[in-house]
Amino acid sequence: MENSISKNSTIAFLDILGFRQMIQSQSHERMMRIYDMKISRNMDAINKIREVNPNLNYSNINYLNLSDSIILWVDGNDALSMFFLITSVRDLMVSFLKNGMPLRGGIATGQLAVRNNNAGHMNVIGLGLTKAYELEENQQWSGCIISNQCIEILKEDIEWFNALIDFKFIVEYEVPKKSGTVDKNFVINWCNADELKNYHKGHLRDRFQDHGKPINNWAARVKYDNTLSFFKAHKPKKNL
Repeated sequence: MENSISKNSTIAFLDILGFRQMIQSQSHERMMRIYDMKISRNMDAINKIREVNPNLNYSNINYLNLSDSIILWVDGNDALSMFFLITSVRDLMVSFLKNGMPLRGGIATGQLAVRNNNAGHMNVIGLGLTKAYELEENQQWSGCIISNQCIEILKEDIEWFNALIDFKFIVEYEVPKKSGTVDKNFVINWCNADELKNYHKGHLRDRFQDHGKPINNWAARVKYDNTLSFFKAHKPKKNL
């Protein structure tokens, strides 16, 4: 018997940049150890926030990963749930970067159906997921766009929007696109994270090359250069 739940949700679609090169240069066992430990440990830690803040009215973060893609979602599109998902994705981006796996992503809101059957299979489908995927796949860097619809919802509950701005968790930035254009969007700012306070551009280059990933081909170099430009713009200047 199949169980299907369809809700207005907030969804993040993330990809690991250079994943194919990582697979080719690492043993299967080592690659799975790197990948599984990071995603599971991070998501377990994120959801433990509810245990110490039981009065906060937001849903747990759900996640599904397949190869180089990671899907995160919360059951709701209110400002608090969006705030929680955005800050959690930021934490995930920082952690994955430190471990040599820069992420690219998009966050959107819309209908999402989650279907589970007795065989243990899960299907996640819906317009919200499509929107998040389309935001993610059109970018030429390691970054994460937040959809205009999400921003408008956040602005309706200005406290949470202001918190994201005041702590510089999100910033407006001209995002480089695969089409060769740049568009101004609100994006997650991972550059000022405490865990990266001692990072400079040499560290960023090393992380892009970790696990056997080359940046001497055009596609990889463009993504690195665009990410470096963002890093220079939003990293505390003393660390550049």
